[in-house]
Amino acid sequence: MKTSSDLAGRAVVILLCSIILIIGATFNSILNPELGAFVLAVMTLTAAGWWLWRRRRGWRWFRAPLDAAFALWALAFGLALLANLDAWRRIAIGLWYVGVYVGVWYVLLDALANGGIRREMLADGVLVGGAVVNLFGVTQVAAWAGAFGLERLPRPVSVFGNPNFLGAFLVVLIPLALSRAAASRSRVIRVALGFYVLLSLALLFLTFSRGAWVGLAAGGALWLWLMLRAGGQFSLRSWWRVQPGGLKAVWLAGGAAALIAAALASILLIRSLTAAGRDVGLRTELYAAAAQLFAEKPLTGHGLFTYGRGLVRLPGIEPDKPHSHAHNIVLQIAAETGLPGLAALAVTLALMARAVRANWKPSPPDPDLSPIVTGNERRRRIMLAGAGAAVVAFGVHQLTDVPAMMPAIALTGLIALVLAVAPAQPQPMTARWRLAGHPVGVMALWVLILVSGWWSNRVYNEYLTALRAAADSGDYRGAAERLQPVINAAPNLSLYPLEQGFLYGMAAAEGDADAARAGSAAYQRFLALDPGYALAWANLAALCEELGETERALEAWARAAELDPEIWPYAFNLGQAAEAAGDPARAEAAYRDALRVYPDAILYPEWDDSALRASLGDIYAVGLSAPAMTVVQLVNGRLDNARLAWEDNILPDGVQKAVIGALLDGDLNQPAAAERIAITPQERAWVHAGRAWMARMAGDEAGAARETAAARQQLTRGPLDTDDTDAINIAYGQFLRLAIPRWFLPGVYYPVDDAALVYLIENT
Repeated sequence: MKTSSDLAGRAVVILLCSIILIIGATFNSILNPELGAFVLAVMTLTAAGWWLWRRRRGWRWFRAPLDAAFALWALAFGLALLANLDAWRRIAIGLWYVGVYVGVWYVLLDALANGGIRREMLADGVLVGGAVVNLFGVTQVAAWAGAFGLERLPRPVSVFGNPNFLGAFLVVLIPLALSRAAASRSRVIRVALGFYVLLSLALLFLTFSRGAWVGLAAGGALWLWLMLRAGGQFSLRSWWRVQPGGLKAVWLAGGAAALIAAALASILLIRSLTAAGRDVGLRTELYAAAAQLFAEKPLTGHGLFTYGRGLVRLPGIEPDKPHSHAHNIVLQIAAETGLPGLAALAVTLALMARAVRANWKPSPPDPDLSPIVTGNERRRRIMLAGAGAAVVAFGVHQLTDVPAMMPAIALTGLIALVLAVAPAQPQPMTARWRLAGHPVGVMALWVLILVSGWWSNRVYNEYLTALRAAADSGDYRGAAERLQPVINAAPNLSLYPLEQGFLYGMAAAEGDADAARAGSAAYQRFLALDPGYALAWANLAALCEELGETERALEAWARAAELDPEIWPYAFNLGQAAEAAGDPARAEAAYRDALRVYPDAILYPEWDDSALRASLGDIYAVGLSAPAMTVVQLVNGRLDNARLAWEDNILPDGVQKAVIGALLDGDLNQPAAAERIAITPQERAWVHAGRAWMARMAGDEAGAARETAAARQQLTRGPLDTDDTDAINIAYGQFLRLAIPRWFLPGVYYPVDDAALVYLIENT
């Protein structure tokens, strides 16, 4: 019978897990200082409440299973920090979150060892929080189906903002739910949890997170094997022999369904390896970058949370998009902490395996124990099987992605790890130095976490207040000046001068020469801290041009093009600057570099503004992409040639493919079908452009003009609207902060990334 204290403890654990996993540790609160303050308040109250409760109850201190590994991790982090003091502020962000995880680890182990909570409570906390996560996911799927139908399957994100994060959460949730169902004596609970698992599996499939699929396959295989062992059955045959007849039918049906699902997932997985935007090459480039960074500093690494900083400065690595992790946890550790980190990882894995094995065995061991274990022992092992499988699924997923970069996901994996390795028979500390030092160390850690967290939240709030003022008032210079106290408080956090430089640059675009000088100085401060960001060099070049500093502008344009050779506008801007400076040879070389990357650039109206560019356009026209060549032939009235060009298209199913196909077929209804799946402004612009062309072909000039205007409106940017959808990840992923959505100053030529669309609109 459950006592009132037991029910109260369960309620507290469920409440805290729900708050942290659903709200507190997601990017929603990390990026929002108001929510962040709420989470810090919860953390403060929880840490204080735990400390006071343990003192009141006279709890003892027990040994933790991974203390030796933690010492090695501390050494690895410390060496990496000392060897990379120029990046200490960025490293400090990573260390703060690691400190939180370590603090939570010791609180949970302490509460379990002293009987304050039980393993089932902790598992239930995750499962209840997971029910809310699933509810959000189902709601998103239903909303998608209602708005767009199922012509394209949705990829739900739930509360996490990314389907891969949801997948990482579900691979922990599913094994825990399976074990909770298997261990329950209540048929109602087992049935409810069965539906829970099926719903979670459906959402996991829709995430199309391939790493999560592989992770769950590994964790599921381990779970099945451990479940056989949990009841003393050492082979599948012996287990099958004792199953009731009706249950055998259920197992056969479930097994058949699982095999069909696995086959379908395997087919989709293999096909996705060559899909545009999701092919293997995108991963291997990130892996190569991590290997290159490790080779540079094998003994220390570049510092925790610095992979993104290193990636952008490697000119030979493409795609050079903002990423904060290597998509492989082992390579991530190698790049950031070097050999000491890899050694710490190896010791951690060994100690984890030893702890799980010790928990699996009866304690104390009894050689006369029957191979068919008791009911309580079997239930304990079933829960351990779920926790172990969850840890394996979580870990395997980190080999193809690193969703643990989101704290909510990291904490979910941490809870599973606690459930797996927390000693069934905890050993109290006996050494006097540990009895004296451990409490002081844990409490000092929490004080440091909370004090620094509150301070950082206050500074971040001041930063966002300045950005909001810029958006609300349009007073860019005033907002830039409001950022100075923020920069003074955190001078080594390079995002702050980056945003200040942008705001000064926007003021300079309105004719403020002093703002141009201030913006140039701010960008130089940023580049002194983080010299690898091409977009900062491009904006600096634009400001240098406004100040009449031609040579400095050329140097900055060249540096941007060198760092990001696959971003063709950098080479285009360099060519423009060289042409204006009277250096046609350098300009031609730059324009050729741009066309090598993106031959479709000749379709932008600005390309023909220069005679030099126009002459090159005739040469590179044969290299147009299939969609661009199709549109060009269509606009010029060569329908047969357009259809011939379209045969070479490799576009994935989507709006662009649907609209161009409709134009070739003359299908008036097809743009309407494409509209149902159009989500982004660019996709909606394609729909309007298709309608405009159809109207023109039908002789409806008024309708064509109306639809063309609507297409242009979709592509019109506000003064602070997004111009590069990938660049925002610099702030989100690499600094865990918000930023102005626009990244390039008006002096940087950076058009809509779809020349075929622009050409169709301009020629309708």
